[in-house]
Amino acid sequence: MNDIQPGQVPAGWYPDPQQFGAERYFDGASWTGQSRPVEPVWTDAPYGQFGEPPAPPSTRSYTTTWLLSLLLGFFGADRFYLGKTGSAIVKLLTLGGFAVWWLVDLAMTLAGKTRDAEGRVVTGEGRQPAIAWTVSATVIVASIIGAGVSSGNASEEVFEADEPRASSTPAPAEDDALEVADTEVEDSPSPVAEEPENSETVSQQQAVSAARDYLRFTAFSRSGLIDQLEFEGYSTEDATYAVDHVGADWFEQAALSAEQYLQFSAFSKSGLIDQLLFEGFTEEEAAYGVEQVYDGQGGQAAASAQSYLDVMAFSRDGLIDQLEFEGYSNAEATAAVDSLDVDWNEQAAAKAREYLEYSSFSRSALIDQLIFEGFTAAQAEHGVNSVGL
Repeated sequence: MNDIQPGQVPAGWYPDPQQFGAERYFDGASWTGQSRPVEPVWTDAPYGQFGEPPAPPSTRSYTTTWLLSLLLGFFGADRFYLGKTGSAIVKLLTLGGFAVWWLVDLAMTLAGKTRDAEGRVVTGEGRQPAIAWTVSATVIVASIIGAGVSSGNASEEVFEADEPRASSTPAPAEDDALEVADTEVEDSPSPVAEEPENSETVSQQQAVSAARDYLRFTAFSRSGLIDQLEFEGYSTEDATYAVDHVGADWFEQAALSAEQYLQFSAFSKSGLIDQLLFEGFTEEEAAYGVEQVYDGQGGQAAASAQSYLDVMAFSRDGLIDQLEFEGYSNAEATAAVDSLDVDWNEQAAAKAREYLEYSSFSRSALIDQLIFEGFTAAQAEHGVNSVGL
């Protein structure tokens, strides 16, 4: 509006061309000195028309995100890939939020609404979204049909097992039958009812079958598997019976569970033991499981440090403190951080950008904040210079 001629625009309040987040009064002929602050309204308009520039798309692959969400979403693999480690672990522990979270994340990915840890949208190119929709629908429909067929076969087997079978022994002649009857009345003792070969109830059989299915899918503690069966609707008695008759080695289950956790995230030894205890394993089972799979603190500490750096910026001292909080010793945390190839000046620059995304700082205040985060004075100076302050 700097080139507006008198009479072209009516008098009123308009966005201030010299100050973002404010309005200035235009009297119909020229700008006045009256201004007032306004709440900024973010739009998708091109930059320079009172909106912010659209965020760049995510560097994560749409195809990879979709496949991980579809095939391994129950284990949170898609969220680990997007850098959302915290929610990924929760999704893993709840088996995809009991399938609801898995379905929501898959739908968000297919709709092009999924964002990575930096808040950038994961977008598909060309026909990728259309192919993803088609394949996902096919897989889900096929799974539903397969489950229905399996359920039907199981019902038929139970029905056939309950049907009485005709005796293959020929009936004796009438006279012989009378003689046999007289003999049985005179000589044989009172008949005693025989115990059935299988005394399991139908509900116990189903619970045992469900317990075996779960153990083929992932590792469980004894109490965790009982809880899962109760969640599926089995009574406490049937769930406990099934778990105690499924033949599981709970020490080996603890080792399998520990291995599964280490496949998706890094843990300190004490942190992994605490996680297994939370899953319902006993202290002996948890300690055994961790000992079977743990290859030393160094590699895990380095992997954990790298996973933190993949998500956000850290100073050297700040990253060591974070690893100590996770249960690593100071010596292990220090060795792990120093084993990584990290440019701490660039980390300071990235941290400065993170702060400016959420708040306003003067140059000196931002330097102080970076020093508080553990950066050296020289690193803090470099970080602030890199953002133009």
